[in-house]
Amino acid sequence: MAQSKGMIIIVALVVAVAVGSGGFWYYQKQKTEAARKAALTDALARANEVQSKVLQYYFKNKEFPSNNVQAGVPRPESFQMNALKSITIEKGGSINLLFNSQSGVDNGTIVLVPTMDIASGKLWQCKTASFPEISKSCPECVFTGNP
Repeated sequence: MAQSKGMIIIVALVVAVAVGSGGFWYYQKQKTEAARKAALTDALARANEVQSKVLQYYFKNKEFPSNNVQAGVPRPESFQMNALKSITIEKGGSINLLFNSQSGVDNGTIVLVPTMDIASGKLWQCKTASFPEISKSCPECVFTGNP
């Protein structure tokens, strides 16, 4: 009988540890996802300054800048912080945000493309082939599913 009680206690402890570790794993997963979401949101906020400079250049020159220097913004790597590696202006005024592994996707990208649809008020299109869950961080950003 004592051996049976001992076995029940051991089984109960094993179940408790299994349930507890499952809860801990879930907590860690949620914490990681929240950090990734915050990193993407922060990077997009940092890109606002660059978007403004691209639009200023466009309205002054009637064309989009092709690089950071032309738009009057710091070099791409100067924007590095947390999950963000760089922000680069490319031909046609597109803004490329490059991420490190802290974002969940090493060398993942988000691209902001100027649309200049003034009638609708939509001046930028946000898209990514790297982050399927982007709409949770940025509802107006679209997952394209291809590079």
